[in-house]
Amino acid sequence: MVKPNRWTQLATIISMALLLALSGCDAEPTQSPAPSDTASTDAEQAPSPSMGTSDTDAESASPVPDPAPPAESEAVASATAIDGIVSEGEYAHTRTIADVVLHWSTDNDTLTMAMAAPCTGYVTVGFDPENRKEGGNYIIGYVVDGVAVVRDHVGTRGNLHEADVDLGGEDNLVAYAGFEADGWTTLEFVIPLDSGDDLDKPLVPGNKHIVLVAYQRNRDDLISVHTRHGVAQVEL
Repeated sequence: MVKPNRWTQLATIISMALLLALSGCDAEPTQSPAPSDTASTDAEQAPSPSMGTSDTDAESASPVPDPAPPAESEAVASATAIDGIVSEGEYAHTRTIADVVLHWSTDNDTLTMAMAAPCTGYVTVGFDPENRKEGGNYIIGYVVDGVAVVRDHVGTRGNLHEADVDLGGEDNLVAYAGFEADGWTTLEFVIPLDSGDDLDKPLVPGNKHIVLVAYQRNRDDLISVHTRHGVAQVEL
């Protein structure tokens, strides 16, 4: 038997190595390891694209403007409570005529007024009389046993006045209230600036009107002669 020499053995080893290398190419590829739990969790937590506005867009968007504050007349009107009590800042205007303190505010449609006098009888205010009391539109009233009695009158002749409803007109008082304390009577009321009543004259904010006031010291009625009265031009 011929003993293989060194070169023959080396050739055989090389041949076997080549065969092993070629057989390795036909084997199935090794799969890469599955993603770790940590990688999977991170993928699940990643936020999906938003269909709405992003935080950045929301911050850069123009803010919705606050509603405009109400006009002065609306603010005053909304703060006015018709309860016979005048609070500080409740009315836009104040004027004193012959001891009668008038407070008032106007809006587009109405006049809201308070009148206070040093008496326990009636208090009255009239607008635009033509001859003494004649033709004027009067709001007159008093407080008895805590209840306010307020009426809409018109000047007839001389110093006389009668209820509008007794002369074919209307009582155009929208609201009223009264309060009596410490020798003072206060009445608050609301009337239209233009009632449409033939017995009333339109009132125009910003225009000057003749205003007549009067009070009766201690008689709770609508016919007694007044204790004091006064008249002035007033810009409503």
